[in-house]
Amino acid sequence: MHSPIDPAADLLATQRQALMAAVAELHLPLPPDHASALAERIERAIRHHHGGTSPYIPVLNSLDKHDRNSAIRRDYAQGRRLAEIAARYHLSESRVRQILAL
Repeated sequence: MHSPIDPAADLLATQRQALMAAVAELHLPLPPDHASALAERIERAIRHHHGGTSPYIPVLNSLDKHDRNSAIRRDYAQGRRLAEIAARYHLSESRVRQILAL
């Protein structure tokens, strides 16, 4: 019999994946184990300062979205594939098509 998935553990795994992706997007010359350690230290710092609370994290504002959309258009013009762009910016391919007006 399978035990139910702990929602907190699932959220933790999602947060770790997001931190690892953010570290990877920095394109730092780090070996994977160092990038993983950096993500874990960031996670610990966030938990230390905000653990047990529900901090408000706002969505991207219009200026951030404008910058992101400009970067998406630049990536597409440079020949990146839709799937690659979608993964890089954590969007669906259909949203990338909307931004590119395809």
